[in-house]
Amino acid sequence: MYLTLFVVFVCLSLLLVSLGLFKTEHSELALIGFFFLFILSFSLINDNITMKSGEFEKEVFIYGDNYSGYHWDYDFPNPSVDDVNLFHSNKTTTYLYETLDLGGNNNHVFGYWLAVGSILGFAGVLWGLKRGDARK
Repeated sequence: MYLTLFVVFVCLSLLLVSLGLFKTEHSELALIGFFFLFILSFSLINDNITMKSGEFEKEVFIYGDNYSGYHWDYDFPNPSVDDVNLFHSNKTTTYLYETLDLGGNNNHVFGYWLAVGSILGFAGVLWGLKRGDARK
């Protein structure tokens, strides 16, 4: 999962949690938000959050002599052929990604704490619903 996508999903789930806790008649939003945070914690535990670290571009020119149908892929024309024409160029872009590293084993630790916090929040909302029903 990409880092920006992970951050957007965490912000969305925190928005759901805060809306569900602010509006107590819509506590299902808080439950959905905590469940979504629990699912997102597995991305940190499995250490598969990546971020774009750079890109590499390579351009190759395609030359030929227009008569034999033979084309070659070089960065320069073939000097043995007199009538050389540039047919087209191929541009390849390779994106480089690296795994998010918070230093050592901190990805797993933060993922575990996120899972525990979302479980406690989910249980707290359920407990609050139970207490609210008993008071009525």
